[in-house]
Amino acid sequence: EAPTAEANSEDEETRPKEEAQPTEETAAPTEIPCPKREKERIMTMRRCLLATAFLIIGTAAYFLLQRLPMPSWKAPKQLPQESVVPAPRDTTPIATDTVQAVPAPTNLGRIVMRKGDMLTRIARETYGDRIFWVYIYEENKEKIADPDNVPLGTELVLPLPEKYAINAADTASLRRALALQFEIGSAKKRK
Repeated sequence: EAPTAEANSEDEETRPKEEAQPTEETAAPTEIPCPKREKERIMTMRRCLLATAFLIIGTAAYFLLQRLPMPSWKAPKQLPQESVVPAPRDTTPIATDTVQAVPAPTNLGRIVMRKGDMLTRIARETYGDRIFWVYIYEENKEKIADPDNVPLGTELVLPLPEKYAINAADTASLRRALALQFEIGSAKKRK
């Protein structure tokens, strides 16, 4: 039997259609990059970045200059000179037998330990550096069993800076205090 026209139409519908091959006429043309346009685009980007950088630097400089004090270009006003007349000298004799010698102080004072007090904080406030706690400890050894745990209510004597040559600006003074701290720490470990 010969196939009918209907069978041929069904076969055509069920068969996958062959995809059309693109021809030169139907194919999309590919763009070839133009080196001149690419260079122009890069140069434009560089100019924009450079302008942005100058804008940022200029703004930062403006705000920094606003914070600086402006110098006065005017000549300073001269105040009228006053003549200084020395005060008349007191010529009354002073009785030397009535003058009593006041003993030089042996300490800066006393401090009572309160909650939150530490020798290092007291030394920093009193002498300018916390390492000088060792001299407060040396001055009060008989009252302090453990320099890391001074009981509340303990009255401590603060030594004069001259007694131990305490000077926060002097590296030799700082080194002496560090050496004494090492000795105190070693003695504490031996106990």
